Amino acid sequence: MIHDGLAENGHYYTYIFDRILKVWWKLNDHDVSMVPEDIVMNEALGGQGYKSACNIFYINKHIAGQIDHYKDPAYSEEFAGKLPIMK
Repeated sequence: MIHDGLAENGHYYTYIFDRILKVWWKLNDHDVSMVPEDIVMNEALGGQGYKSACNIFYINKHIAGQIDHYKDPAYSEEFAGKLPIMK
């Protein structure tokens, strides 16, 4: 999860790594998009302005190995477009 702003205010959004497609997804309010890994790492380490990672979640090797055996991606642009998110 990334926080963009100062301690008194700001905005949160998150990145999720899709282990099947080997891509990063950015989930930002009503917008879901694929982003390059260098953008994710840059923002997690401070990026431009006041961006920095505030929560980082890891999975263990056993679970990662189980996920790597799946053939279908957990997320897709088509699936994300069908989510019932209010706009």
